[in-house]
Amino acid sequence: MSTTQVVPFGHIDHDPFNSWPSVPQAQLPVAGYPPRGSAIASARADLSVVVPFLNPGPVVRQTVDELCAVLSAHHVNFEVIAVDDGSADGSARHLEGVDRRVRVLRLEENRGKGAAIAAGVSASAGDYIGFIDADGDIDPVFIRDYYHRITLTGSHIVFASKDADGSQNSSSPIRKVMPYAFKSTVRLALRLPVDDTQCGAKVVRGSVFKQVLPRMREDGFAFDVELFVAASEAGYTDFHAAPVEINERVSGSTVTARRMVDTAVSIARIFARKARKHYRVKRVSRQLVVAG
Repeated sequence: MSTTQVVPFGHIDHDPFNSWPSVPQAQLPVAGYPPRGSAIASARADLSVVVPFLNPGPVVRQTVDELCAVLSAHHVNFEVIAVDDGSADGSARHLEGVDRRVRVLRLEENRGKGAAIAAGVSASAGDYIGFIDADGDIDPVFIRDYYHRITLTGSHIVFASKDADGSQNSSSPIRKVMPYAFKSTVRLALRLPVDDTQCGAKVVRGSVFKQVLPRMREDGFAFDVELFVAASEAGYTDFHAAPVEINERVSGSTVTARRMVDTAVSIARIFARKARKHYRVKRVSRQLVVAG
């Protein structure tokens, strides 16, 4: 049986010195949730998968069930952390009675996809950490594929790319057109050698997330861009683009004019941080020294 934890998510405690950001247990009083250090929370996993969601309805259960089924079928030692980003439609109720390897975190208010992923990563125990949208546009089988790819190639990040050979895209016309303008902005402003930062499935080495997440600040859809920028500035540049099949979202498109404006502002903030060398880290005698 899954357990639910309510996170009064005002701020993740970012520690810039080589430790996971954490949410203090004293701020997480929810009956039934196993505290950190219990059998479930402390057990190591080969793969942790974070599933952020906001008002997806019953499709979140389908995504989580399929994810558990495909990873179980391939004998992966995994955990799933489903993070409710302040949903107003009671979506988390659909996860009642789900696989026992699933934990549910609920943010008290909507903070954005990036904040939800950061909360899930902070609660994870995996040597590798993946995340996938809950909306049904990407089959969870790709997380299994990306996990195999990252363990075989030694890459720092394996990410879904609509531009990779073998990819198929059945999404709506607006979701096909908008990414081109976004990609151009990212390339020009941030000089990032990644064709598709925003596709909603990735697997990251836990050691990489451990170093870069404390430096990340974006709560919204620019989280993915900041992840690549922070990783590359910290010296992690082995990014592996993998094919993906994109279906139309079961719960509808989340692309709005407001969201595009917010993301553009976020890109400007990331550019400013990069210019200040905010994301740079240096390794000296096994100790992590954060520049900037």
